[in-house]
Amino acid sequence: MEPLAFGRPPATPGIGEGTTEALPPGTARVGNLLETVGIVIFLALLVGAAVILIRQNRNR
Repeated sequence: MEPLAFGRPPATPGIGEGTTEALPPGTARVGNLLETVGIVIFLALLVGAAVILIRQNRNR
C-alpha cells in the first residue's frame, strides 16, 4: 500500500487552481470587497487597541 503523500493526486482541484466552470459576473469584485472590508475591520481593531493602550499608559 502506498503512503498517502506519494499516492495519486486528488480528484478535486486545489486552492488557487482555476476551474473551468463559468462564474456569475461580478464574483471577483465581491470577493475583493469582502477581503477589503475584512482588512479594514482588522486595522480598525488594531488602531483602537493601540489608542486604549496609549491612553492607559499616559494616565499612570
